[in-house]
Amino acid sequence: NRQTLKECCKDHRGKLIAAIGPEGGWVEYELEKFIEAGFSGFSIGPRILRVDTAVVNIHGRIMAAMANNH
Repeated sequence: NRQTLKECCKDHRGKLIAAIGPEGGWVEYELEKFIEAGFSGFSIGPRILRVDTAVVNIHGRIMAAMANNH
């Protein structure tokens, strides 16, 4: 049940925490723990990015989505 990052940020206000990495992907146990902790899964597309590139990419997308919420 993956959403886009924009959908995850929709109507969200305040602080937001994103868990990024590893480049090989999360294992099922880790994904379950994130969901238990209240995280929502999202995808930024099929291409696998290096973690340092993903951080900048996702930060920019979050900032743009959050700006649209205000």
